[in-house]
Amino acid sequence: MDWLSVGLLLIVLGMLFIAMGILRVPASEAKVEAAAVLFIGPIPIVLGTSVRAALVALLASILILIMVIVWLKL
Repeated sequence: MDWLSVGLLLIVLGMLFIAMGILRVPASEAKVEAAAVLFIGPIPIVLGTSVRAALVALLASILILIMVIVWLKL
């Protein structure tokens, strides 16, 4: 399996999980949180609608950064 197939599979799975999450929770009970991380050089700037969402985004960005560093050293 090549990288293009893996990437497309991950995109489709992500869309499926989002659809399942939308259909599972009624709109009246839904609590929406969002966050984003911007990298300017090595400095991450975290934006979020709540502290929890910002921390999750920060942890995810640190994990991705570590994976990129390991990938580039190989």
